[in-house]
Amino acid sequence: MRPLRSLLLFSGLLIAGIGGALLLAGCSDGSASTTSSTPTPTLSFAAIAAQTYGNASFTVSATSASNGAVTYTVVSGPATISGNIVTLTGVGTAVLSASQAATTNYTAATASTSILVTPGVPALSFAAIATQIIGNVPFAVSATSASTGAVTYTVVSGPATISGSTLTLSGTAGTVNLSASQAATANYTAATATTSFSVVATGAVAGHSFSGTVQASGLPVIGASVQLYDAGSSGNGSRPNTRLGSALTTDVNGNFTVPSSFSCVSSSTALFLLAKGGKVSSTGTINSALWLAAPLPPCGSITNSTTVTVNELSTVATAEALAQFYTSSGNIGASATNTAGLNNAIINEQLLADIFTGVSPGASVPATVTINSAKLNTLADAFSACGAPTPACTALFAAATVSSVVPGNTLDAAFAIARNPGNNVAAIYGLSTGTVFTPVLTAAPPDWMTSIAVSGGGLTSPTAVAVDGSGNLWSANYNEVLSEFAPNGAPVYASGITGSGLHESFGLAIDASNNIWVVNDETPGSPYNGGTLSKFTNAGVALSGSIGYTAGLYFPTGIASDLNGDIWIANYGNSTYALYTNSGTQITTNCNASGCGYGALEFPVAVAADGNHFGWVGNQAANTVTRISLDGTITSAISCCDGASGVAVDAHNNVWVANYFGDSISELSSTGTVISNGYTSGGIYHPQGIAVDGAGSVWVANYRGNSLTELAGATAATPGAGLSPSTGYGTDANMLEPYGLAIDASGNVWVSNEGVNTITEFVGIAVPVKTPLVGPPVVP
Repeated sequence: MRPLRSLLLFSGLLIAGIGGALLLAGCSDGSASTTSSTPTPTLSFAAIAAQTYGNASFTVSATSASNGAVTYTVVSGPATISGNIVTLTGVGTAVLSASQAATTNYTAATASTSILVTPGVPALSFAAIATQIIGNVPFAVSATSASTGAVTYTVVSGPATISGSTLTLSGTAGTVNLSASQAATANYTAATATTSFSVVATGAVAGHSFSGTVQASGLPVIGASVQLYDAGSSGNGSRPNTRLGSALTTDVNGNFTVPSSFSCVSSSTALFLLAKGGKVSSTGTINSALWLAAPLPPCGSITNSTTVTVNELSTVATAEALAQFYTSSGNIGASATNTAGLNNAIINEQLLADIFTGVSPGASVPATVTINSAKLNTLADAFSACGAPTPACTALFAAATVSSVVPGNTLDAAFAIARNPGNNVAAIYGLSTGTVFTPVLTAAPPDWMTSIAVSGGGLTSPTAVAVDGSGNLWSANYNEVLSEFAPNGAPVYASGITGSGLHESFGLAIDASNNIWVVNDETPGSPYNGGTLSKFTNAGVALSGSIGYTAGLYFPTGIASDLNGDIWIANYGNSTYALYTNSGTQITTNCNASGCGYGALEFPVAVAADGNHFGWVGNQAANTVTRISLDGTITSAISCCDGASGVAVDAHNNVWVANYFGDSISELSSTGTVISNGYTSGGIYHPQGIAVDGAGSVWVANYRGNSLTELAGATAATPGAGLSPSTGYGTDANMLEPYGLAIDASGNVWVSNEGVNTITEFVGIAVPVKTPLVGPPVVP
């Protein structure tokens, strides 16, 4: 028999379950029970690499078997943390802690880790220094980085000395090599940088003292800071170079005098003035957002009698003409290979505005050129509230906002409007309450695009147009004349050029040597009166005999210049093509007595040459495009279109086709794949002329719409999207039956008006293209 005590102990057992374990409790003798507690998770940080000060913020992570919330803190060291994102604040060792909350099944847990942060290596770099001229005034150099360490400058070699950051030229030509050394700081190592620039004497031109005035709302701007610049040369909108050692300050009458101490690289150097800030009249308040600009004549044309007015009109005219050569904060420049494009743009600005008086039009507008001054005056008056003695700029800057980018000054606002002429048109017109500039529009325009009308020069039913390497525009005409115009719109020949078979001409191209090629649809004296090909030098001298070249031609209509010098021609009369060498000899590979490509084409009227030397022919009657190689190999017709009347190729060899009957623009890949059978937005209506600008945007002349369309190019987020209004641009430009279209190196778009014997120049609206156009468009 079991002892009584043992029975009592057993009978006092309490059996319970926790987490699947047995727990014995309630021992009557008071001894400790045997238990199983809640487990503690093993919380640990993921590995963190050693860091360098200046690195971007990064995330940390600590994990365990528990699902408890983890909270991160910085225990010590150079870092802060938000959530699990660590930001470094200095150099040293940062200690991090992670705390995980308890859950039903796990206790709370903690973990820690450390991060070694070493000094950063700053990217010290020099601001670009333009080529200098012997005799230039001393100027400041600058090298910057993320570090705050002191920077010391040294002339390593070359004709210059430096004191602090002010560099002084020594008076001889050569190359200056500079070094910058930045001291170490607590957070950054020491750093060095080098740069060099040239000092030249050849072609240098000494400046002349001249005077000017700064005005806003017709009143003097007092205390404005005025600087003279020459345009940058390292790309569109590149940093300009100051010509004065220190900025000038306008007096109580808004006047300033530029001293003769400045010089220019050459007599053709493009200069401009930029005035910042000041107050309008003696009762005004300082307005740091008031930035006004005016381009000047070439450096060699400035004399002691030159006077300049810088005001709202000069500023909007600058923005319209130089829209493609600007970046924010007053940077005006072009690539070193496109000085002609920039200079021609300044010529246009001085057609729009008189630099001496600050009114529109300019002082030397050719008799055959018409400027829409009322539109410019209205736009200038829209800036009046921001240029008032008590400035109110908010509404103007809001109306000029594009893609959430709000201008910070009036110059940026003017350029934003010039580049986006269809944006907030009514709002901008509503701001035009000033009366300084007259005459003005009586109603809001369809857009803020500036146009110039050109006449004379023998224009009689003008058709195809093209621009040569000097920026001169050439136009074919239906009635036996070839017209040429200077960049300012003045006719080079009062009555045009005649002879060499010019007759019923619909196509024109310019080759890389600036020779002019014209196809003539029905030349008297040609075989079967079936048309010819005329070739002229850039001076207008015929190279193709009395009636032009005749081989392989029958009612030729379209023409294009290839990169290798060959000339492609589309023969409407017998549905063939012709290919000529640059010397005027027909290439007859794989051709027969009926012509080249006979049977594969159907009433072709347009042709373009791509970068791979393929000719793309638009068959107006068959709604197709045909690709042809130099050896005469023809691909099958590509069904894509509806009345293909114009063909253009972009920089990626995509092919764009103007569908006259389909009121649309088709796009093909470089291999002939149909990307779109027809984009229709942007005001397309019976399109004829078509061209692609330097950024890939597609520009279209609407023959029946009397308007201009802009479409997004192949690399845009939405290719073919209409960038122009639903009625197109330029509906107030008095176009009639716009036929041909060409883009120049200044960003101007030239359109021929077959129905009214004029050329319309839309100023500065497209990204510049190298001229002449040979093959695909190239940025100059």
